[in-house]
Formats: sequence, C-alpha cells, structure tokens
Amino acid sequence: MGGKGDFAEAARQYSIAMQKRPEPLFKEKEVVRIFREWAAAEPDSAKAQYFLAVTLKDFGRYDEAKDVLVRLRDRYPMETSYSQHIAEMEVLQGKYR
Repeated sequence: MGGKGDFAEAARQYSIAMQKRPEPLFKEKEVVRIFREWAAAEPDSAKAQYFLAVTLKDFGRYDEAKDVLVRLRDRYPMETSYSQHIAEMEVLQGKYR
C-alpha cells in the first residue's frame, strides 16, 4: 500500500495491526520508510506527521519522534496531545521525572 502511494491506507492498516499485537510486526526500516514518504508527500498534513511520530516512537526512535512532535506542537499549540507524547517519551528515556 505505502509502496503504491496509498499512505493513509498503509497507516490505517499498520495502526490496526499494532492494536492487535503491539510489538512491531513488520520490518522497521520498511515501515519507517513508508511513513517518512507519506510525511514528505504531505508536509502540511498533521495526520501524516503525527503517524510518522507515532511510528518512530513504536520503534523506540524517541529523539526522531520528538523532533516531529515538537514541530507539530509549535505549529498547532492548542493541540495538547503533542506535548503529552513528548513528555511520555522523556519519561521513557529517563530525562523527565
């Protein structure tokens, strides 16, 4: 799906799979590539950027995920969930107690 450019559907399918079985089911490199391509193809889409951040977080790429979330938080300051995700990752990294 992502290889064919249907990034939203690829994201939907990935999210469904992760809800059923939370450990990564797919090859990390390929999954991250698909979400990066979607985010690059739709740079103004908060949804595409958010799914990229969540995917990066799922694979333990906290610094990369935080970079995306910080950009989203700065662009959409009224959306508090971005700050919540950032704080959660800082706790996971032991940076915030």
